[in-house]
Amino acid sequence: MNYISLTGSLLNISSENKNIRYIKYVRTYKDKKGIFQEDIFPCMWWTRDSNNELFSLQDNSYVAVSGRIERYEHEFIIVIELLEYLGIKR
Repeated sequence: MNYISLTGSLLNISSENKNIRYIKYVRTYKDKKGIFQEDIFPCMWWTRDSNNELFSLQDNSYVAVSGRIERYEHEFIIVIELLEYLGIKR
C-alpha cells in the first residue's frame, strides 16, 4: 500500500518545475539541541498541472494532504489526491 497523509505549511513553487510545490513539515519532537527539525517535501497535484487549489493558496497556508509517493523526473514526490485548507500558520 502506498499512502501518505501529513499536515504542513505550503512553501514556494519549484523554480525548475512549475507543477511542483513544497510543503514544510515540522517534526513533533526536538533534537539534542532543543530545536524542532523540519522536512521539506515536493508535492504535485494528481492531475500534474498547476491549475488547481494547491497553487491558488498563499505561502504559509496550513494544509492537510493525503496521496501517494511516486518517482517523478529522478526524485520522489508526493502526489496529492486530497487537500484540506486549515488556515494560515503564523
